Amino acid sequence: MERTWAVTSAILSTEARATARRGLPRGFLPFVSASPIMAATMGASGASASEWTKDGEGGLECVQVTDSKSGTAVTVYRFGATLTSCMLQGKNEVFFVSEKAVYDGETAIRGGIPVVFPQFGPGELPNHGFARTSNWDILSATDGVLELSLSPNDGISSMWPHDFRLVYRI
Repeated sequence: MERTWAVTSAILSTEARATARRGLPRGFLPFVSASPIMAATMGASGASASEWTKDGEGGLECVQVTDSKSGTAVTVYRFGATLTSCMLQGKNEVFFVSEKAVYDGETAIRGGIPVVFPQFGPGELPNHGFARTSNWDILSATDGVLELSLSPNDGISSMWPHDFRLVYRI
């Protein structure tokens, strides 16, 4: 049975975690980080400018969405669906990304806001799960809203043989 999680807040509620846990192996806790800042800055007014960029750090694909009314711009990498930048009014950076961050498409980006799934910390899977080291699909990037999705692929299924679908809305 496929499970879908929609992530729009800082941490899944206790009820959502309990629901998400059903059917998962013992010890797995769906924990996904997201940005309450984005709900406040991007959700309040519609943005008209979305642009694909292919020249992110290390050659990784990233998407930049800019809110035309507030000037707030965010940058999200497809790799890990990691939010690496939020520029309030186009000038004040909100997020920290380490100078030691590696953009090689294998190592999780160090800093910003990562998505942690299906486990937090060490365990049977890679540290903090596989979501932060997987390439996410872009569902839409319009009107100041970016939606990304992650579903099982060969690499994920070999580590974690469960059906799921994550939808990350920024």
